[in-house]
Amino acid sequence: MKTFLPFLLLATAAVAETPPPPSSEVVALVWGGGKDEAAAQEWRRRWDEEQKSIKAPVSLGEGFPKIVSSASVPGMNPGFEIVLLGFCRKDESEPVRQFLKALYPFIYERPVKVETNACPTWADEGERTVEAPSVLKVRGATITVVVAPVKDSSSSSGPGQLVSVVARDGKSQLLGSYNADDSGSGFPGDACETSVEVRTADVVLERSCTHSVGAACNRYPGEKSRITVRWDGKALTATEKTLEKWSINMDKECAE
Repeated sequence: MKTFLPFLLLATAAVAETPPPPSSEVVALVWGGGKDEAAAQEWRRRWDEEQKSIKAPVSLGEGFPKIVSSASVPGMNPGFEIVLLGFCRKDESEPVRQFLKALYPFIYERPVKVETNACPTWADEGERTVEAPSVLKVRGATITVVVAPVKDSSSSSGPGQLVSVVARDGKSQLLGSYNADDSGSGFPGDACETSVEVRTADVVLERSCTHSVGAACNRYPGEKSRITVRWDGKALTATEKTLEKWSINMDKECAE
């Protein structure tokens, strides 16, 4: 017996040190679905249609959105055809997932036991935070305001802040959207800053934008505008008013 004891101890230690399978830490991000293929295809079409309006700056993994049978995904209830947006580790891409679930309130997550990992990411590959969404109840619609600023706001020409205003009816059908992206064109001095105020019946955005027009003259024209987004009972409308314009010439001898 003494001869085999060291071997048994080593075998026990090896088993104890084996890490748990990564599949236990994965969630499926579900866009929608139904009892049959036709229902899933309708949800798949809805994804394409909503992207045309909302234009969420999110990239899905290769092959997604994907229609699958729920029975084929260990951990999900069988009997449904569903549209998946990806599989994520529980702590992966949390801001992106928060952003998607704020824009599309019917998205849900389910713990699954799969090894596949293809989680949505920001399309510009930057790092963003996502503020808690503001929800405005108006007659015939619910308006959700989602703000996603960059993690490092010190960059003058970085990807900036994203603002999405989305209106839906009581069944979560899209009624309209307005999107403001402070990206600029990427040139130095070309950027916008947006403040957001959610009021009783509308959402007011004030944007200050500066545009670079060329290094030769060092001229940076800009403007400040106010955009009022409201639900008029039939559609989501955005009315823009210019508050101020300016032009800065850093070289006084530069020809007009």
